Amino acid sequence: MGQDACGNPLDGPWFEIDYTGAFSATNPAWTYSNTPGFGAADWAPSGSSWPEVWDIYQNISVSNDPIGKVALIGPSGVMQIMLGLGSLVSYSHATVCVEGRSVSTSASVLYDVYNPLNNCGASSTMAHDWSIHAVSTNIGTCLIAGNDFQAIRIDPYGGSSSLGVMRVSVVLHNAVY
Repeated sequence: MGQDACGNPLDGPWFEIDYTGAFSATNPAWTYSNTPGFGAADWAPSGSSWPEVWDIYQNISVSNDPIGKVALIGPSGVMQIMLGLGSLVSYSHATVCVEGRSVSTSASVLYDVYNPLNNCGASSTMAHDWSIHAVSTNIGTCLIAGNDFQAIRIDPYGGSSSLGVMRVSVVLHNAVY
């Protein structure tokens, strides 16, 4: 069993989005775990064949940063990863690993990671220096097993209010499906 960039064990289905080769906020590269019985379609929201990234306010840019290409969220931007977990029976908890940095010369960024369907999630902080930071947010059981239309939002709200996202990975730990 491996680990994600934050050190979380890959002990259940997982996916990663990667902006290093992207040209817009809605077209990152996707990688999925090689989990028998739980593939890309099992992450898809109702009516879709695979999960999607939505730029809620149409103001996330993909730009070159000192750490590489990033999706720049904020200020006032929100990234939403649309999911459906209709085949998921249960899991112990979910982790969301964000790799990037606060896009500022002097301030860290505070951001929420949550499911807007039930307003359940947690907050994290990322530093502002010119290196890639990997920050894990444990969102517990905020994703609803058996629900086929929900999301994970990444919403910068404090400090610099600007989050440069290089990669995001989501792991469903100890999942039953």
